[in-house]
Amino acid sequence: MSDVKYAYYHSSKGYKIVGGNSNQLLRADGGVEDKADYSVKSANETFGGVKTFTLSPIIPNATSPNHAVNKEQLDAKIPYTGATANVDLGATNQIKAKEFDAIGSYVEKPNTNRNYEVLKLNGTALVVYQSNVWNGSAWGGSNSNGVGSYALQYNTGSYSNGCGEFSLQYNTGGYSNGFGYNTLQYNTGANSNGFGYVSLMYNTGDNSNGFGHYALRYNTGNNSNGFGYMSLMYNTGDGSNGIGYNALIYNTGNNSNGFGLSALRGNTGNNSNGFGYAPLMYNIGNESNGFGSYTLSHNTGNNSNGFGYESLQYNTGANSNGFGLWALRYNTGANNSVLGSNSFSNFYIDTVNAKLFDATAIDMTAKTITIPNHGFGTNGTYTNLKFTQGSSAITGLANGTIVQVKIIDANTIAYEEVIQAGQVRRSVNITNAGTGRT
Repeated sequence: MSDVKYAYYHSSKGYKIVGGNSNQLLRADGGVEDKADYSVKSANETFGGVKTFTLSPIIPNATSPNHAVNKEQLDAKIPYTGATANVDLGATNQIKAKEFDAIGSYVEKPNTNRNYEVLKLNGTALVVYQSNVWNGSAWGGSNSNGVGSYALQYNTGSYSNGCGEFSLQYNTGGYSNGFGYNTLQYNTGANSNGFGYVSLMYNTGDNSNGFGHYALRYNTGNNSNGFGYMSLMYNTGDGSNGIGYNALIYNTGNNSNGFGLSALRGNTGNNSNGFGYAPLMYNIGNESNGFGSYTLSHNTGNNSNGFGYESLQYNTGANSNGFGLWALRYNTGANNSVLGSNSFSNFYIDTVNAKLFDATAIDMTAKTITIPNHGFGTNGTYTNLKFTQGSSAITGLANGTIVQVKIIDANTIAYEEVIQAGQVRRSVNITNAGTGRT
C-alpha cells in the first residue's frame, strides 16, 4: 500500500484521488485497482480542485468536450429496430447508392464509371444500375438495369435489363431482357427476351424470344421463338417457332413451326409445320406439314402432308398426301395421295421376305438387332416392320406390334436412335430381349 498515501470514498461523487499513484485506486472494500484503462482522459466535474470520475471503463482517445460511448452498452440500452416512422428523403427524394467497379463484386470501389447497387442487409444487390462494364482493356457501354437478388451479376451485355432473382446473371448478349427467376441466366444471344422461370437460360441464339417456364432453355437456334412450358427447349433450328407445352422441344429443323402440345417434338425436318397434339413428332421429312393429333408423327418422307388424326403416321414415302383419320398410315410408297377416313391405313405384310432372329441378336446397349442379309432397305433409310412373337416374348414389344427401324447396314437394324441432348427417337421401348427365337 506504499503507492497509495491516502484516499477516501465520497458517496455522491464516487472515488476521489488525493494522493499516491494516479494509476491506482482504492476500492470501497479496501482493495487496490491498478489498471491503466481507468486513467482519466477527460474530466466531468471538479470537486475541491480535484478531478472525479465513475467506475465505468474510460474509452481511449476521448477528449474534452467530446463524450466517449461504449457500443455494447449503447446497443443494450437502445436496440436496433429499423424505421418506426416515415423516412424523409429530403428535398430531392433520392437515395444515395454505393458505387462499384463490377456488379456482383459486393466490394465498394468508387470509380468514375458509375455502377450502382442498392444492397440488402445480407450484402447482396437488390437494385442495380450498370453504367459501364470492363472488357479487359477498357470500359465499354452498358446502361443495364436489374431488380432482384443477383440480377445482372457479372453481366456484360449492353442495354440489357433483368427483373427477378438471378435474371441475366452472367449474360453477355446485348439488348436482351428477362423477367422471372433465372431468366436469360448464362444467355449469350443478342436481342433476346424471356418471360418466365428459367426462360432462355443458356440460350445462345440471337434474336430469340421465349414466354413460359423453361421456354428456349438451351436453345441455339437464331431467330426462334417459343410460347409455352418447355417450348423450343434444346432447339437448334434457326427461324423456328412453337406455341404450346413442349412445342419444338429437341427440334433441329430450320424454319419449322409448331402449334400445340409436343408439336414438332424431336423434329429434324426443315421447313416443316404442325398444328395439333404432337403433330410431326420425331418427323424427319423436309417440307412436310401436318394438321391434327399425331399427324406425320415419325414421318420420314419429304414433301408430305397430312390432315386428320394420325394421318401419315409412320409414313416413309415422299410426296405423299392424306386427308382423313389414319390416312396413309404406315405408307411406304412415294407420290401417293388419298382422301377419306382409313384410306390406305393398313400395314401390308410381306410374308415372302420375313426374317427370323434369336434373342441373342438383340443388343440392348446399342439398341440394334442383327439379322444377316435382311434386305429391308438401303443404309440410312427407315422402314416399318411387323413383329410376330416366337417362343419367347420381348419385353416392351408386344406380338403384332409395328416397329419403325433405321437400316444401319446389310445385317443390322436399329430400333432406337439418339437425336440430341439424350432425347431418343423410337416407336417401341424394348427393355428385355427374351431367350427364345422370334
